[in-house]
Amino acid sequence: MVPEGETGGRPSTTRIPGVQPRRGPDLTVILCAAGGAALLLLVVIITVASTGRGPGKPPPDDAPRKSAPETHKNIPPEIREMELQAKVMCEEGARLVKPRLKADASAPKENVRKDLERGIRYLKEGLVAYEKARLSTGKDYPTAEFARIRDAGIQALSADLEKEGHLFCEDGYKLIRSCESRMTGRALSDDEKRLLREDLQKGVALITDGMNLLDRSYQVSGNKFDVSKYGQARKLANNKLGELR
Repeated sequence: MVPEGETGGRPSTTRIPGVQPRRGPDLTVILCAAGGAALLLLVVIITVASTGRGPGKPPPDDAPRKSAPETHKNIPPEIREMELQAKVMCEEGARLVKPRLKADASAPKENVRKDLERGIRYLKEGLVAYEKARLSTGKDYPTAEFARIRDAGIQALSADLEKEGHLFCEDGYKLIRSCESRMTGRALSDDEKRLLREDLQKGVALITDGMNLLDRSYQVSGNKFDVSKYGQARKLANNKLGELR
């Protein structure tokens, strides 16, 4: 006889009303979660491959980037011609000036001066051409050494010309002033007239040569000089020479 409440030796199952029995994880949910993770991983891999950026790398800068420095390959032909002209003139000017910066007693003075004048002129024109090219292209050209040679040439030439120019003017001025007593006051013999004419002509020539040298210095250096007294003496001598003819 089986006691009441027992059935065939198997324990009875007691159910609590309103409570569902506990079940294991749902296989469908697990499969969906795994598929979503795989899809997310695939998106990350594709993104890294296309952008070249991995985790931890900063994003690209969204601000506008500065353009690379402009190259000078597309320089107009006229500017290239100007550059070539500047280079040739500066090099020729330096070739003429540099040897003349060293004292050479055996070199004819006038040859030295002419080389300096030509060289300085070439250097000035070449440097001006370089400056025009720079304003057009924005390039920096190697002009510092050429400018230094130009300045040294100007200093050497102007010092030489001014020294001799003032000396000639002063000698001519003094000679004309020494003739003043013979220019007025009494009649002169033919020999006295001849000697006076020679002295006045020499004085005029000295002042003229001296003023020409000073003018040559002005052309290269821009230096100015007060030559008014020399000009007045030369004018006085020329007037007297007109009377002696």
